[in-house]
Amino acid sequence: MTNAPALRSLLIGSALVGSVLVGSFLVGSVVEAQELQLRLVSQSAYAASDGNFVVELAWNGPVDDTLSVGVTVFGQATTEEELGAREGGVLNRWPGGTPLLLTQLGRSPEGNLLVGLPIRSSSPGDPARLWIPDPGVYPIVVEVRGPEGPIASVATELIRLPADLSGIDRLELSLLLTVGPDDGLPIAEAIALLEAHPSTTLTVLLDEGVYDQLLATPDEAERLTAALGGRPVLMAPRLDLDPSALAEIGQGSLYQPALDQTASELRAIGMTPAQALVSFDGPLTESGAQLLVDLGLASVVDTSGSNGRGGRLSTGKGRLAVVVPDIELTDELRDDAFAVSRTHRLLALLAIRQKSDDTPVVIGGSETGPLSAAGLAVLLEAFDGDGLVEAVPLSERVAPRTAVRADERPAQDLLPLSDNVTRVLSELDTFRTFYVAGGTSPDALRYEVVAALARDLDPDSRSEALARVQAGLDVSFGAVSLPEFQSVTLAAQQSLIPMAIHNGASGGRNVLLRFESDKIEVPANGTVVEIAPGASSLDIEVETRSVGLSPLDVIVLTPDGRLELARARFQVRSTAVPGLGLLLSGVGLGLLALWWGKSILRDRRQRVGECA
Repeated sequence: MTNAPALRSLLIGSALVGSVLVGSFLVGSVVEAQELQLRLVSQSAYAASDGNFVVELAWNGPVDDTLSVGVTVFGQATTEEELGAREGGVLNRWPGGTPLLLTQLGRSPEGNLLVGLPIRSSSPGDPARLWIPDPGVYPIVVEVRGPEGPIASVATELIRLPADLSGIDRLELSLLLTVGPDDGLPIAEAIALLEAHPSTTLTVLLDEGVYDQLLATPDEAERLTAALGGRPVLMAPRLDLDPSALAEIGQGSLYQPALDQTASELRAIGMTPAQALVSFDGPLTESGAQLLVDLGLASVVDTSGSNGRGGRLSTGKGRLAVVVPDIELTDELRDDAFAVSRTHRLLALLAIRQKSDDTPVVIGGSETGPLSAAGLAVLLEAFDGDGLVEAVPLSERVAPRTAVRADERPAQDLLPLSDNVTRVLSELDTFRTFYVAGGTSPDALRYEVVAALARDLDPDSRSEALARVQAGLDVSFGAVSLPEFQSVTLAAQQSLIPMAIHNGASGGRNVLLRFESDKIEVPANGTVVEIAPGASSLDIEVETRSVGLSPLDVIVLTPDGRLELARARFQVRSTAVPGLGLLLSGVGLGLLALWWGKSILRDRRQRVGECA
């Protein structure tokens, strides 16, 4: 990990890099006093052991035979502290003999000065070539000199490569390229950079607001997608959820749908979500890490701005890799007047680390501030070339043997809302069985619940948001009603009775109908029916058990039976003789007829006997 005090000294030193050292002076007798500036525009990322190292300089002074250029090479820097202090003393100067006039230098298409340093690795050798004996990082100063000595200079670093690169262990580095005006690159600059380096391994992080911008501008989204060329986009739920806080209140299931929504939005514009890898900002408890492991995630990228080393966080059921970007190294890429110089300093820092520390390096994140497109171009060119740094996928950036301790408490405290959240989600599950169409959907209400738990809300706003969801559910459930009293007269034992019901919602609703009566049977008792919007009449089949007036209670519930929506009483008057009564009457009439028959027969016999 970069030493903070040392880095501060480097940053102080970098304020001089690529800029002016001298104010007013006279060159010969024809140049009036003026403030001259020498600025680094570009340079070679590396110098071969026996090759050329090119420095491009912007110079606002005259170019004539009175001015020359010279380069001083200082001793090899083996630590970050030595890089800024130039403690190694002067190693060599170039050119060694006749001064090299500015008029003899090449020029770029923009008119900048091109200083080509021929490098040699052996001594003795060609004295016209600059001797740098060993591979490593060497501070250098390039000067413009007048008749009286140096008049302006610029400092930078020269990285000399080994003669044989086949056997070196390159420093593996992952770049998390943030796209967004506040932290990262504006979309147009990101597209240009990605197009210029189509094969460089990197991962993109879309900053806050970029999703909406891309969804609103399909052409821009298409260009960015094409420039990415399938390279992954690091995901985080667009709603800033804390998995540790959700796990603490037993609502971890809310995290996956939020993550799925983000992945769906990325795929909708043609982008590729990173696999088994998400962005996370804030403390991570063991239960929060377990939640992520249960969701099939292997790694998280901590974008909170902490500058830890990352490692493996063990849970009860597995391990989660925690990847932490190096904020201090990333800071060298910020957008300012010294962006190119700072990026070459970054390469020098990485080259020094390559020899002394194999800790995985991640550059980028969401707390970077605006990045320099020019500086990032320098870095990607170094990746593309044959040098000391190798770009690798972000998913590989973890030290397997480094243990990371879980945080004891989540950053967000949802415990005061736990019961309320549980109640609202339970009623939302009930609403899902009730809802058919029209009005606010269950998915939309669930999204509102999840949004209420986002970390960017304060506790009062969170409670108010949940209360609005609850109020919306109450209104939705109150849409179904029955008349308080309905009356019907039945002329048959089995009959259909019309039941009036009203649905005040803008779409259909499913309800469970339950009937209670001591004297009336309803074969369809417990049936779920769909109620259309407005007033409806349902034909309910009933069977009466007796003649006269019988009450029938009607109860309307949600389909899961958990919530009563309405209740009313029918007064059912039956004039029909039930089946058992008919049977008894028939038997009675039969017995009466039999009695009458026997009486008539007996009377007839008596009369016949009297006549005889």
